[in-house]
Amino acid sequence: MLFYDGKAHKLEDVTFNIPADDYLKPWTFTSDDGRFEMDFVPQLDRASCTDLKLIKSDQHQVFGLFSGKAVLDDGTVIEVKDFPGFA
Repeated sequence: MLFYDGKAHKLEDVTFNIPADDYLKPWTFTSDDGRFEMDFVPQLDRASCTDLKLIKSDQHQVFGLFSGKAVLDDGTVIEVKDFPGFA
């Protein structure tokens, strides 16, 4: 879901292309309908790992900059450059 100017716009499946070997390498996001195409340049990986042997939690909240385009339900194209966000 993409929220823009107070309205929700439904996207199809969005694939997160995250490098498996390093969260701080560039990522891409792409939707199967072509309406969401973004590059993501990570700046900070806020990582936390808890291992209680029975339960383990390994979390990453990666902050960075988005650049690319999104197409709203009415066909309006929104382009962003170095837009701060997290994934």
